[in-house]
Amino acid sequence: MFQAHRTLALGWQVELYTVADCKELVRQYMVPKLGPLYSLDTYLDSARLDASVGFAEQALIEHHHPCLNDRFNDDPAPLPERYKGDDGGKLG
Repeated sequence: MFQAHRTLALGWQVELYTVADCKELVRQYMVPKLGPLYSLDTYLDSARLDASVGFAEQALIEHHHPCLNDRFNDDPAPLPERYKGDDGGKLG
């Protein structure tokens, strides 16, 4: 996608989040799925950072429904028209 639309892509804005930044989304999307033994204290435990990053990623995808993420994304946003080429926006 980036290579095919390099001119537009160079203007894309990227947002970076810390594990702590994602705490409320993890509370909303992940804690109910993980059951009563999982809490935000567990999520913020630095010894569990790898798992916390994965849960943050999943919560962000479930919340924002990005068009290019298909994991954890039952309802991806449509690909913007400006990125649809002769192949109808299909990737790969």
